[in-house]
This record gives sequence, structure tokens and C-alpha cells, in this order.
Amino acid sequence: MFSFLKSHTELSQPLAPPTSRHHLVRATAAEVTPLRLGPTQLDFEDLVEFERVENQYFTLGVQFWGAIAIRPSNPIFVPSSGCLVLMPSTFQAGIQAQFCRPVAIVQALVSGTRPVTLTALDSNGVVLERVSIGSYRYLWADGQAELAPLPQQPLQLQTPGIASILFESDAPFTLDNFFFSQL
Repeated sequence: MFSFLKSHTELSQPLAPPTSRHHLVRATAAEVTPLRLGPTQLDFEDLVEFERVENQYFTLGVQFWGAIAIRPSNPIFVPSSGCLVLMPSTFQAGIQAQFCRPVAIVQALVSGTRPVTLTALDSNGVVLERVSIGSYRYLWADGQAELAPLPQQPLQLQTPGIASILFESDAPFTLDNFFFSQL
């Protein structure tokens, strides 16, 4: 179902980027109204390699900070489908997303050599829930020419009132097939 904006200026006024790693800017529904509501899945294939990801999905109800679209050159980060994934744009900064309206479900496929954590926050910045996936170690075997790709693991939170989320790790990671829904 689509919701139409009252003026074009509402669409052209993106939210300000967060001021710190764990603080996302709050906005009311009157300030930002997405064109599309309901379950949304992003595969990032519509992006250009090395494109900074921020307001591209604003009309779908989400904005990102700290993300860049890449085609992984390291063979251990090969996506299971498509070519492009998101990766943090700076080391140890994580990927943040803010929803135009609170959601109840957030899910993505992530790959990382160290644990990756997904944290959900309410509109006041209070942590609602946190979940992590483990890490994978690779040991070189004699005669092994290349490493096997890391598995893309689902990372999911389901709790009402999610206004923003943060994916973070202390090592590089990739994010693909990002899904969110009000129910």
C-alpha cells in the first residue's frame, strides 16, 4: 500500500546523520513519510559499487549511515546471491539504520570473521534487544589454494517499537538481504 506525500519538500528533507556511533537522530512520522509501507526487503543490487548508502531507500521507510555498497573482492565474503552487499564505510564504525516509522521485525544476512551484533533501539535511544552471530576461523591446510567463502548467516530481531538499529563488529563484515516490517 502506498502513502502519498503532501509536498515534495518532505521527501527532499533527509534526516541529519547521527552525531555519535550509538546515537541516531529521532524524527516524527510527520517529519518523514515513506511512499511505501509494509514488509520491505532490500538486496542492494540497484546500487553502484562504492556508492555511499544513505538516503537511497528513504521512500521505502529507512535511511542508512556508515554503509557503502561493494562487490567483495575477498573470496571469503562472496554473497550467496547477487553481486553487491553493504559493508561499513569506516573500520569499526558499524552500519546504522533509522526507520521512518517503528518496525517490529528486522533481519539481514551477515558474514564476518568476528562476531557481528545487531542492536535495536526505540525512539528514545533505549536498547530494546541485542543479538549476535559467532565468528569463523580459517586455518590454512597444506596444499589449500584458497579459502572457502564465509556463510551468510541470518541475524534477526523481533520486538515492537524498533526505531533504529546498529550492526557492528570489531572486524569487517558484509550485510545483504535487509528486511524489515511493522508486523
